[in-house]
Amino acid sequence: MALKVILISLTLLGSGLADSNWAGSLDYGIDRPGEDLPNQPVDIWPTSTAVDCQWKCYIEPRCVAWAYDSCSHTRCWLKSSAPAGGAMACRDSGVMAGRAPAPAPVPTPTKTTDDCKYSKSWNLTGSSFFDGFDFYTGADPTHGSVQYLNRQDAANRGLIKVINGSAYIGVDNTNKQSNGRPSVRIESKKSFTTGLMVIDLEHIPDNACGLWPAIWTSGPNWPNGGEIDILEGVNLNTQNQITLHTGGHCVVGDATQKGDKVGNDCQVSHSSVGCGVKTNTEGAFGTLFNWRGGGAYVVERSTQGIKVWFFRTGSYPTSLLTDTPNVCEFGTPEASFPFSDCNQDQFGPQKIIINISFCGDWADAPGLFNQGGCSGSCASYVANTPEAFKYSYFTVRSLRMFNH
Repeated sequence: MALKVILISLTLLGSGLADSNWAGSLDYGIDRPGEDLPNQPVDIWPTSTAVDCQWKCYIEPRCVAWAYDSCSHTRCWLKSSAPAGGAMACRDSGVMAGRAPAPAPVPTPTKTTDDCKYSKSWNLTGSSFFDGFDFYTGADPTHGSVQYLNRQDAANRGLIKVINGSAYIGVDNTNKQSNGRPSVRIESKKSFTTGLMVIDLEHIPDNACGLWPAIWTSGPNWPNGGEIDILEGVNLNTQNQITLHTGGHCVVGDATQKGDKVGNDCQVSHSSVGCGVKTNTEGAFGTLFNWRGGGAYVVERSTQGIKVWFFRTGSYPTSLLTDTPNVCEFGTPEASFPFSDCNQDQFGPQKIIINISFCGDWADAPGLFNQGGCSGSCASYVANTPEAFKYSYFTVRSLRMFNH
């Protein structure tokens, strides 16, 4: 996470893992006619996505751009240069980063009913939930008072388990800990680019002094590849803050949203706090989230921008928990980040991360810990007050990923 970071369902790179070094644009509803390499189109399997075609281009050194038949799902054209793009049904396309000058601006296609609908790609739930994640055990990048445990140690201490079909992710709440409180940080084995993520949560950590929980996504070479903070807050904050961070230029424009904007410059070298939105919906974060029975966060990542919705349990849109969610039914998002002055290439393949930290660069930022009811030393409080973190845990009903 960044100095002040926060964060999901989205298109996988093909049907497997993403390569950490590849990047490029992915423009839905746009064709790039002409400039084909010899022997085009190449065939790809019937269950493919546009990202499979993008991958074909990546592994062909002569390929500068590509186009994909999104109706047949079996044809992919690799191109020797980057032709100008234009709107066309049944076509997606893109240009590989670093292989050609950026293409001329292309018209933004009108969102159709088909653009609103997604189909399930994969999901993690129940006993298989933790199989989809790696357990991070290194030092906390944000200098927290925390020890991240491996899967076996976390299970032995009861910090991870499955309860009534939901995945429990918690912290040590029984022992004093002078070397950092034992906790968990998991990172998804699969990466995503564009698409829709739905994370259905029964419980998130209650508000507590010194606490820093987060659900977020990040590329492999931070800040390059970007970061999307979906759910995050510290200490006794009652508002969630949804934030973007980038390595290069990215300024997000105004948009219709429920939350309040907190900055618009996402570039880390310009602003450590990134470009964020504080939620206004009651029960979107902390203890009140749990009193209200939990809820779901939904992230859409498209070529036009990034949107995040929150729905309380019992108020889900009809299609949300189906295999074909329709974002046109979701209404106004909590946060919307249009790419008006931000290249979508700032956001590459990213891992989904869930962690609970303590103190560190945000929760123990100068003067912050002692505001709003916390007192003394953050590190000392975390080390010597284990009972304060009895309710510092996530229970995840499901994590579901979708694409077009």
